[in-house]
Amino acid sequence: MYTLVSIRFGTPGKADVERRVSLADGASVLDALRAAGVAVVSTEEAKGESCCGAGMVHAIDGVASDETRRRGWMYAVNGRPPSVGPGEAVLRDGDVVEWVYR
Repeated sequence: MYTLVSIRFGTPGKADVERRVSLADGASVLDALRAAGVAVVSTEEAKGESCCGAGMVHAIDGVASDETRRRGWMYAVNGRPPSVGPGEAVLRDGDVVEWVYR
């Protein structure tokens, strides 16, 4: 199956990314992000804990969440906000995943 992954950094000097990725059936939003070829750090990894769980994202390509400024990574699938973490959200063929740093 194929999914379009769009990443909007909202950071001066950092180019946005848009990639069509091939995934196995049952792949998650987090799987799609990693397949897009960007560096991903989960919240668990950032805290030095073993991964997994909901797979919340702390950083993408070096742009990290900033709790003091209340900025972080949010995602949507086909324009809809999530009801689960990206490690739990299962994709279907043709889905569009958008990551935005806010």
